[in-house]
Amino acid sequence: MDYFAEIATILNIRSINEKLNFWTYGIEAYDHEEAERKASEKTLAEEKERHEIFSIVCQKCKVQLETFILERDNEIPSFEFDIIKCVKCSELNILDKGCGIKRYRFLNYELIEELSKEEYDLPKALQRLEQLKNENIR
Repeated sequence: MDYFAEIATILNIRSINEKLNFWTYGIEAYDHEEAERKASEKTLAEEKERHEIFSIVCQKCKVQLETFILERDNEIPSFEFDIIKCVKCSELNILDKGCGIKRYRFLNYELIEELSKEEYDLPKALQRLEQLKNENIR
């Protein structure tokens, strides 16, 4: 094995070490980052199966900005617009989650500002969104 590894080093063949390890010991090399990514993807898939998901599309990069509805209560009114920032492209978007949402989590966005519907109707909320976008440009 040492000779094969030495020849692979001379020929600059990087992928052979994993194959030699498997051939010698019968096990594949453990890639912690890959294992962590797979576990994260599995957890996310399970969460998507267990919860209702509300999503909008980012206006700039078109990625799905997802809200996982963890708990509903039909007596909770729709009381705010959210200004959110896409984690992929940093574009600001507006989100109206609607009524009945008691607990939630979000994916692919950060909450920037909550606008009370007592103070903001949709046109005013969109105006505030544009104001924040213009402040970010400076």
